Amino acid sequence: PQQLLARSGAQGAAPGALLLADGQAAGLAAPHTLTLLQPVTVTLQTDAGARTLITAAPTVGAALWQAGLLVFLGDTVSPALDTPLTAGQTITVRSARPVTLLLDGGELRTLTGQTTVAGLLAEMGVALVGEDTARPGPDEALPAAGRVEVVRVREEFVVEEEPLDYDTLTQLTPEAEIDQRIVLQPGQRGGTAKRYRVRLENGVETSRQFETEWTAREPSAQII
Repeated sequence: PQQLLARSGAQGAAPGALLLADGQAAGLAAPHTLTLLQPVTVTLQTDAGARTLITAAPTVGAALWQAGLLVFLGDTVSPALDTPLTAGQTITVRSARPVTLLLDGGELRTLTGQTTVAGLLAEMGVALVGEDTARPGPDEALPAAGRVEVVRVREEFVVEEEPLDYDTLTQLTPEAEIDQRIVLQPGQRGGTAKRYRVRLENGVETSRQFETEWTAREPSAQII
């Protein structure tokens, strides 16, 4: 291989360089297209900290494989595994950890390499609509306990009626004896309607705000 490189005018391989024949590490018994990949220095950032790699791997994924770092389902790798490797690059690998998402009355358990609540929700395809929120908040870091609750928020108007007492009027009649009370007209209660704006979180009322009121029914006086 060194003779072939010399004939082609290529510079000598640095320590750690990788010689590929037709894209694969192979012998030279038959004609091949040779590719010399010079090693580059990159930084590998993992949950355990940062370290330096000197590698001639062509891609991020190949560099991780050479470094003996296995990537599992749910792990987050940035840049992507198929990204060509360049000098000075920083590769970040976040190992997945178990989380529980409380959503619409149920629980979803999964593994994630995300670091924020918003990242977890996006990864799981959960949208916060309108006033919806999450506990902890979307911009906060995933909690150590790994439990996140999606809070569905809606508002509705509630009208409640309160009784309105009637008045009692006294009317003298010749038919009534002294100290005798005769109900000439029974009274009827009226009603006052009050409208409230009610906030519900996951179906549970958390607050209500008075909006307005009006007389729904006028009371009818009692005459005796």
